[in-house]
Amino acid sequence: MTRTNVWRRISDFVTAVVDPALDAVDGGEDDGLGPSSPEVALATYLRVESAAQREAMVRGGALAAAPAARRIITNDDARDAAAVLKRDGAVFLKDVVPHDACDAVLGELNVICDSVKATYGDALRRTDVKLGFDGATRDLLLRACGRGGVNSILEHVEDATAEAMMVEMSVLATERGADRQVLHPDVAFDAPHAPLYSLFIALQDVIPEMGPTCFVLGTQDKASHDAFPVTKWNEEQFARLAKSRCCDAELRKGDAVLYDARTFHQGGANEYGRRALMTLTFLKPPIPDAPTRRNAGAEWSIRSDVFDMRLTAGRMASMDSSSYNH
Repeated sequence: MTRTNVWRRISDFVTAVVDPALDAVDGGEDDGLGPSSPEVALATYLRVESAAQREAMVRGGALAAAPAARRIITNDDARDAAAVLKRDGAVFLKDVVPHDACDAVLGELNVICDSVKATYGDALRRTDVKLGFDGATRDLLLRACGRGGVNSILEHVEDATAEAMMVEMSVLATERGADRQVLHPDVAFDAPHAPLYSLFIALQDVIPEMGPTCFVLGTQDKASHDAFPVTKWNEEQFARLAKSRCCDAELRKGDAVLYDARTFHQGGANEYGRRALMTLTFLKPPIPDAPTRRNAGAEWSIRSDVFDMRLTAGRMASMDSSSYNH
């Protein structure tokens, strides 16, 4: 097992985040704070900053209920959803995949996550599991892209289209004890490739105690990227955030949020138990070897055999027996 940044490689297809205090060593002089390390200090700093960001949202009245999830039934529904995505940077979708498809993938995921948890216990914070394009996962993906799904929306998005290729496909699970993330976009605004569009599909109901993802709507623009840093926010930036439109993605099982990966968001603090989101990311060709993110050294979160299939949203929609033509 090797360690890269805060993520630990568990196997070829599984990485995990573990509480850095698990590996902390006593720095020598007893300061009453227990074991410490640079990783622990960083985690503490990020915890404080993310809490300050949340406080700014609440204090300023920026945090509101998420927009109502919409069903995509007709071409007009899909066109309207694409317009919302362009305006807000995120659109909430209803019944993207059936519950039985969610249950099947979640069952397979739990076996993997339980195995990792057996090693790290309550120190386990996050697990990223890359799944193959087969069985229950294949069924879920085809439903997600087919009738009422993501392809019908992306084909109305000029920066994506039905030719957008699936460049990431994994399940990201957080465990009880996972800290709130600092606000961040998934990709740099000036990346030398088309914008990424990501789909989070809830494999179970996401309740507030699980730490739903918070989105700052309308921040997929250059002005927001220029205004908000990765870390070390100042009072001016907190004040700007307090006047923004923020919402928690308290998704129901089978519901999803499709978002422009340039939109600022943060995973919440999990105080309950495992929260699992199937994550699909699409990119209009040409496809680079790696994404341009704000953090250096990023890789596509997808199995190489699935990446090499060059699966597009349109192709997967055509595989779904319930999909329809526009």
